Amino acid sequence: MTAVSDMLEKKKVAVAALYLDPNNYRLFDFETMGQARKTDEEALDQELQATLYEKIMDGPKMPELCESIRGSGGPVERPIVATIEAEDEAFLVVEGNRRTACLKSLAQLSDSHDPNFDEVTVEVIKPEHDSRELRRLIVSVRHISGIQEWSPYQQAQVIKEFRQQGKQPNEIKQLVGETVHLINRRYRAVLAFEQFRDEYDTGETDSYSYFEEMVAKPKVGEFVGWDDTELRMKSEGRWDFYGWITPPGPGRRPKLRMAIDVRSLPRLLENEDAIEALQDTSLEAAMDVLRDTSDEMPWTQRLGSVIKMLQKLPRNVGEEIRDDPKLLGLFERIEQEVQKLREEIGSASS
Repeated sequence: MTAVSDMLEKKKVAVAALYLDPNNYRLFDFETMGQARKTDEEALDQELQATLYEKIMDGPKMPELCESIRGSGGPVERPIVATIEAEDEAFLVVEGNRRTACLKSLAQLSDSHDPNFDEVTVEVIKPEHDSRELRRLIVSVRHISGIQEWSPYQQAQVIKEFRQQGKQPNEIKQLVGETVHLINRRYRAVLAFEQFRDEYDTGETDSYSYFEEMVAKPKVGEFVGWDDTELRMKSEGRWDFYGWITPPGPGRRPKLRMAIDVRSLPRLLENEDAIEALQDTSLEAAMDVLRDTSDEMPWTQRLGSVIKMLQKLPRNVGEEIRDDPKLLGLFERIEQEVQKLREEIGSASS
């Protein structure tokens, strides 16, 4: 098998001849997931290129990267590009889109006192070796465990694409340098996340991490009805899970505020009162239920923990309770129980 390095050749090209890749996994978000891939020729569109440039330049740590390239007189790692056949001397950036965006920015700012950023040395994929599979191999090897790691969601997208090409986990392991366990988990998680996206019609890509946690916890997988054969969630419990990870309205927080909160669910799912507390109030209230239902805890201590929980409620909780029928009903039940207790205390003292 020909080594990847033998499929590339160094070449000095104009920065203006480099076109950012619209299929770059860094650019995937909720709005772009599932859209058809752009062809090399479509990447030549100047309006599209302007949009890609702005989106990349708005990304994290871009000022630091651009300053590093400016100080070094060019990127340390050469971008890898493919020839766009429809245009003379035009190249699609397969790997190195962030560095290329910096070069374009610096080229616009350069003057006689700065290094010349009009040209850059790149690695061009030889036309006889160029293929979509090779391009994906190059970016996955560089970014799943390489120079600038992608987010877990972006890595999962690469793994999914390899699986859809028919590659088995052991083959993918050799390509990306990750364990088979992690590859399988991310493949399941990205499919579960995409089901959530389709069924719930919402979800930033940040929500993906909740599904990595879900597939790693058998009890949570059982609750949502995860089927390892069909690779789908099939029980009604999945709708509860969707609700716990999604804010119930503008300015509201989800019940599970962070993906790692999913790790608390196996214990909660064993206690109906804890799950009811999670549904009606918060994760903190549900965890309090677990602590309060311990056989070793006397009722006086449990009552004390209830008081502490009420004291920790947010200042503006009244408005939130008023606008939520479930919460309003819950607090009415509390009032009723307190009133019953008052009446019992009164009867005992008379």
